[in-house]
Amino acid sequence: MNKLIKDQATILNTHPYSDSSLIIKALGKESGNIDIIAKGIRKKSDSFILQALNDYELTLYTPREGGLHLLKESSLTKERHYQNPKNWATALCGAELMQKQLISSDEHRQYYELLSSFLDYLIGLDAEPLPVFWRLLNRIIHLQGLELKTCICSGCEEQKPEYAYTKHDAQLYCQECTHNLIPPRDLHILSEEAARIFFHLDHIGNHLNELKLSKSTIQEINDFFGDYYLAHNRKTLKLKSLSVLEQLYV
Repeated sequence: MNKLIKDQATILNTHPYSDSSLIIKALGKESGNIDIIAKGIRKKSDSFILQALNDYELTLYTPREGGLHLLKESSLTKERHYQNPKNWATALCGAELMQKQLISSDEHRQYYELLSSFLDYLIGLDAEPLPVFWRLLNRIIHLQGLELKTCICSGCEEQKPEYAYTKHDAQLYCQECTHNLIPPRDLHILSEEAARIFFHLDHIGNHLNELKLSKSTIQEINDFFGDYYLAHNRKTLKLKSLSVLEQLYV
């Protein structure tokens, strides 16, 4: 018999497996990102089926090499409901983002607590939720040891509103430094709305009620983070839930 462990975990995603089972992706406080099989769980009532974005205490059998954890039992510890479709879709973006992270064992708790605070913050939020996801993404970038400071110019290294960025390396520049650049072919001039969000991103919670996001600004900021991710992680950042969320804006 494999080793039995207990962990507090947030369910990131579930999908059916066979006629009665579920494959579950979860972020554990002690275990980090784990894949779980819950055999026969779909034959039980809905109250027993693990739901995405909720927290559970899980009792699991550890897997054989390369296999799945096996669910023995679960107990709901925090249930999250989102009345606003945008808040719910934003929460799913955060969960999907966490699935894509390679998290070292000494950071499991830190990532778990970061996601929990993000999901809890969105529950009662009566303002634009998407910038909260950008703040989460920025904090994960910092946890990875990367130096993305969206209010600091990459040229003069002073705290100034950003004016433009170069797409190949996702470096942000103030207006003065942009004008001093030898114009690169991939220079993107930011909209005023995007520049304001970047400048306040670290404390965007204080400015959410001031924002009325346009679809073009959303695409602009998502494109920036996509360019940054590709330049520094050498892989693309594609989130299906983020594409769904974009459709809620006109």
